[in-house]
Amino acid sequence: MSTKNTTPLLAACSLLAFSCRSVPDERHAIESEAEPRVIVEDFETALARARAEGKLVLANFSGRTCVNCRRMEAQVFAEAEVERALAGFVEARMYVDEPGAEASQELMQALTSGRAVPAYVVIDPDSEESLGMQLGASGEDEFVRFLAPFRR
Repeated sequence: MSTKNTTPLLAACSLLAFSCRSVPDERHAIESEAEPRVIVEDFETALARARAEGKLVLANFSGRTCVNCRRMEAQVFAEAEVERALAGFVEARMYVDEPGAEASQELMQALTSGRAVPAYVVIDPDSEESLGMQLGASGEDEFVRFLAPFRR
């Protein structure tokens, strides 16, 4: 048996296991049970709901293996001020790092001209035009400032 120090490896495995447990598997769900304003992997449904509710769409291009994406969704989106700001949007959450995500990848490329996650795009559901975007992770204050001009 090896006497090498396995503490760093065990810490990394524990962190990975915690990260995976902290994010429910929403694959192919129409909406997240925990967050009814979130529609997963169905951009057209998000547009239709936003039209019906008089809201804008927040396209959230995410990755299941993206640490910054998980942090944004688990920590920043959970902050009270961010939750209040997000209430004015229908979130279309699209995972671009898994098999079969070609349509989400193409939409992301068309809207952001890039492929880096996380990426957030505010979309008018009637014209389907991009109104603004934020690329990359941020803190609570910066994300609220990004969303503020789009409040209805």
